[in-house]
Amino acid sequence: YRSYVNGIGNPVLPLGQAFFARVAAGLSTATITFRNSQRLTAPDGTTLQRTAETRPLVQLTLQGAGRPLTDEATVYFEQGATTGFESAYDAEKLPNSNGLNLATSQGSRQLSIDGQAVLGTAQRVVPLAVGVPAAGVYTFTTSQLLNLAGVPVYLHDTQLGTLTDLRQQPSYQFTVANAAALNTTRFELVFSPQQPLATVPAALAQQVAVYPNPAKSQVTIELPLGLSRQPVTAALVDALGRVVHQQVLPAGLATHALPLADVAPGLYSLRLSTELGPVVQKLVVE
Repeated sequence: YRSYVNGIGNPVLPLGQAFFARVAAGLSTATITFRNSQRLTAPDGTTLQRTAETRPLVQLTLQGAGRPLTDEATVYFEQGATTGFESAYDAEKLPNSNGLNLATSQGSRQLSIDGQAVLGTAQRVVPLAVGVPAAGVYTFTTSQLLNLAGVPVYLHDTQLGTLTDLRQQPSYQFTVANAAALNTTRFELVFSPQQPLATVPAALAQQVAVYPNPAKSQVTIELPLGLSRQPVTAALVDALGRVVHQQVLPAGLATHALPLADVAPGLYSLRLSTELGPVVQKLVVE
């Protein structure tokens, strides 16, 4: 089935299709009135019911290899919504006991449409719940990614440790070996708003040397005199915004060694917090 709430989803009921409706809290019955004016009389009438979406929104679709059926989950951001469940913004997932299930996860509650508070500068992680009818190969597809310019959106596979940029790679294929239960810990959506940073003068920043790059067991950092009068904090940050290694570079020295023996291979940001402001460089660890 497909959900609709707060203008998210498709409000059209096809002929002969059953539907569910939520009643107000504390009530067990309700009345629904269908008016003749609400009938669609043209084959393309569905598109006329929709206006251009202005809210930040991501919709994922789940599909099995070689199978026509799909399921979907939507995350959007709007003023007034929160990270908890609210019937005005969220649609609860009605589980399919013998088919595909894709939803966001809030503890014991799953949502097919998840309205979230407006994104700020902090990273937002939204856990996903994934259920499939049988072991096999499945694919996530980004069917919609709207109004999130400047906000990288990643699909994080915690089982394999992969991080997929959904703007650059809108589909992700994975294998399920055990389909016995709903998995609420393997996948999550990660929204990483980019914060504007004050930087040191360009001439000084260009004198910061980081080598070798790519690096393996150790990387060398060379600072110009103008940035080495005070201690500098060096932080290695992964694509999820987590600090995986940090150390203080003592004042008065131009050359410093940063050990990488315990750092997993990948692309990192090396952030140097100096007395004049931050300097950020990309570093590849092999």
